[in-house]
Amino acid sequence: MASSDWVTPFVNLVSGTDAKAEDINERLNAIVAAFGKMAAPRSDDKVGFSEPVTVPDPVADTDAVNRGYVNELFNTINQNIAGLAAAALIDDPSFFSTVSYANIKTISDTTYSIIESDNGKVLWFASDDAVTVTAPGPTALALDGNIQCVLIQAGGGTVTVSEDGESSIGASGDLVASASRYSPMSLIRYSSTFWWLGGERV
Repeated sequence: MASSDWVTPFVNLVSGTDAKAEDINERLNAIVAAFGKMAAPRSDDKVGFSEPVTVPDPVADTDAVNRGYVNELFNTINQNIAGLAAAALIDDPSFFSTVSYANIKTISDTTYSIIESDNGKVLWFASDDAVTVTAPGPTALALDGNIQCVLIQAGGGTVTVSEDGESSIGASGDLVASASRYSPMSLIRYSSTFWWLGGERV
């Protein structure tokens, strides 16, 4: 705190931190001393003081200019960012097209075979009848890369993952069917003939 005619400078105390007893006493003594400099109340039962009360000169706030400059700078930056984004969107409508959203594929059929374009997608099985999903081998799915996707039983029909003649499925406990409605399962093609299945299964 800065010096004035009323209060002697004292150590600033930070809320929520430990403080020395002498620092607290110093602050209290400064406040008591400030009250001691006040004029005495009037003795004739009227409101006011026995002598005119003078208000000390205000302490100069040397940081006000700096704070104002910083606030103005941040406002300018925010306006420029918004303006640049708007201009970029006008010039190129695909400006925000790189934002990632869940790629959901809704499937209403009761039989489905995983295809290459399912990689990275959420497969949303909406049928109320039982659904069989085939994890194909190299003949039906001839590609070198791996595939990973999420299978969700969105309808009432249990989703069961099945092998074809050239593929096999590795699943803990040999559980290959969705546990209940909205149960998620993860399916990963580890090699051309082997798939891994995890998630909520029965």
